[in-house]
Amino acid sequence: TAEFLNMQRTNGVPPHKLRLVVGALYEVMRNFDPAERIMNHSLVILRAVHDHHVVIETMQGKSSRKKRNAA
Repeated sequence: TAEFLNMQRTNGVPPHKLRLVVGALYEVMRNFDPAERIMNHSLVILRAVHDHHVVIETMQGKSSRKKRNAA
């Protein structure tokens, strides 16, 4: 269960929750949308985090539409 996972603390194992910071710079690790230039190793700025998706902006300044599920 999620409660059980939250209690686990083992050295060398990162927490299982993904913590994203709005306004931070991230590197895309997968090809999502080549037409929008959202490909592997592309740098993006996180603009908003929602329950099932994130909103990003590419470093070229072009805002992207809603992309893949964050979960």
